[in-house]
Amino acid sequence: MAQTRSNPINGNLEIWHDILEAWVSAVADLPSVGGKPVQLSSSDFAMMEAIANHAANLSIIQSILGNNFYPEIQQINSKLGDISTFKLQAIEGNIALLQTSIDYLSTQATAVAAGISSQTLILQSMRDTAIATSPAITNLTLVNANTQYAYTFQAGTKRYAFKCRADAAKNDPIADVRYSWFTGMVATGINSYDVLPASSEELSQDYFEDDKVIYFSSAIAGTVLTIREWQ
Repeated sequence: MAQTRSNPINGNLEIWHDILEAWVSAVADLPSVGGKPVQLSSSDFAMMEAIANHAANLSIIQSILGNNFYPEIQQINSKLGDISTFKLQAIEGNIALLQTSIDYLSTQATAVAAGISSQTLILQSMRDTAIATSPAITNLTLVNANTQYAYTFQAGTKRYAFKCRADAAKNDPIADVRYSWFTGMVATGINSYDVLPASSEELSQDYFEDDKVIYFSSAIAGTVLTIREWQ
């Protein structure tokens, strides 16, 4: 219960204000805002002091002051209602949209992560498939000069190489080799063919899904071609 006293000079009721550490009048001077003087009891003052900073309790202040309720407070209450109706609803709507966006982005991020994981597995599988084993070596003898000889790379071949063997101990001739992926080009050297110099090697990382035929020829009979392929 608040401490009260009568002012020693004018006899008006006063209440001790703990924060101000002073006696303050318990009479609300309302005529300046269209009301009438109101004598507050100590319990009324304590109640008003307790609810002064709580907008939700304006109705209690109104019940205390009766017909002298401040028009300004009524306007404030109306403005608070407008703020609640329009501003807060708009904010809530924006928050809902933001939450929807966050949920969408979260879904997209999950989908992207799943896609990356799936692609990683695919790439890993491709890498595992692409790892070549030890090469198989085939010696293809071009018995006759300027004659086409065919060689077939099997499906699944991941890498290949070929060159003139030129093994002196075997009396291999050292010769250039004509080659083409098209038949009828290498025997006489026309149109789509290429020449592999005797001192060179052709190496490729090609991957063959189906059997692939390559054609060879040399101007020197008995040229031995060494073909290496990785499966």
